[in-house]
Amino acid sequence: MIGTGVEVGIASFAILSNGEEIENPRHLETALENLQRQQRRLSRKKKGSKRRARLRIKIAKAHLKVSRCRKDFHHKVSRDLARRFDAITVEDLNKRGMVKNRRLARAISDVAWGRFFTMTKGKAENAGRTFERVDPRFMRLLKTSLAHMKDQRVLASNWRRG
Repeated sequence: MIGTGVEVGIASFAILSNGEEIENPRHLETALENLQRQQRRLSRKKKGSKRRARLRIKIAKAHLKVSRCRKDFHHKVSRDLARRFDAITVEDLNKRGMVKNRRLARAISDVAWGRFFTMTKGKAENAGRTFERVDPRFMRLLKTSLAHMKDQRVLASNWRRG
């Protein structure tokens, strides 16, 4: 039985217990400059005008695109995890409490761990795999073993270069 622990983060979307790192695509951050410009333009339009309504729809479509890109990414990653591993363990984070940190709120919301966990759980159960949420304190033990594994790989690669 092949299992994996999934530790989610902001810098990298997820780190698996085998050391594999899944990059964070940062969908909102890439679209943010365009969204901000469009919203500034919207604020200058006269309320009730057709141009304001048109621009409002354009902004809504940009937000929808970000949401759909994020959802597509979650589908791809969760399907890959459910296909490759028999047991998937993720950390049960207090996402509501984490979003209260105003410096990290946008980045945490952009990652959307809750939707990812829900999708992964559904895909794992449909594939006959086990999905489990674990207290983050137990994931720290896994994290230290991951750090040890990374150190060993670095030492081995340096030794080969020799």
